[in-house]
Amino acid sequence: MEANCLFKSLITVINLSALLLCASATYAEEPPAVSPQLRTGCEFNEQSLGEMATQSNWFHIPWWLAGTWKRDHSVTYSAGEAPRPKKDERVRIFGFQTDAKGGIWHLVRTPFKVVTRTPGSVNYFLIRKEEPIKISKQEVTIRMVWTIWHVHEKTGRILRVNQGDQVDTFRPMNENTLDASSVCQAYTETGKPMGVWRARWTDHKIEVYKPTPELNGQNLVVLLSDFLKLNGRYNRIPNTTGQPVTAPADSSTSDLEN
Repeated sequence: MEANCLFKSLITVINLSALLLCASATYAEEPPAVSPQLRTGCEFNEQSLGEMATQSNWFHIPWWLAGTWKRDHSVTYSAGEAPRPKKDERVRIFGFQTDAKGGIWHLVRTPFKVVTRTPGSVNYFLIRKEEPIKISKQEVTIRMVWTIWHVHEKTGRILRVNQGDQVDTFRPMNENTLDASSVCQAYTETGKPMGVWRARWTDHKIEVYKPTPELNGQNLVVLLSDFLKLNGRYNRIPNTTGQPVTAPADSSTSDLEN
């Protein structure tokens, strides 16, 4: 029995890895070279990253993904090397608004920054693209295109720069825990391919989901309503006026899959 369960678990891991690697290869795009003033050895200037949140997009997520999540550690896997566990802190929010049917929507405004810390360095992620590949009741897969600057914690000098085209997959373990895995096609600061690596970690919920009415001066109820109107989903538009929301006669009011 134990051997049979082990075999099934191994097949699951192999199938998952193959799926993620296929997805990474399908979507990967060779990135441009990083600006000379933001390369290894230079003093890091956060202002040089440019204007943030110039583009917006919404996507519908399952209830179990909504909330604020914290990662403390991750394990990285590279071909021909032993797994490398490391301290890897990150806080991430999923879900910003609720529609008229109770569905939860996540807002992506790109490009955006995520700051993480590892011993001796502060790491600045610049996510240029974030898009869902698969959303179901038991799994969410998201693709991100990013650049990361590893900056010396004391001197502020750039230790190294990497770029990546990454596919993350999230699955619920229980109400407050996510199993997360990723596969990434990595590139150098000049845009040359470096290879593929995988990672695995656990996210723990530190705050339950609650709608965010405003973000950086933007009314998120209005932003979601405009998005739903643009996509013909009138039956999901949040009602903020006390009056029923009526769809045009020629519109589609079909629900999302989840």
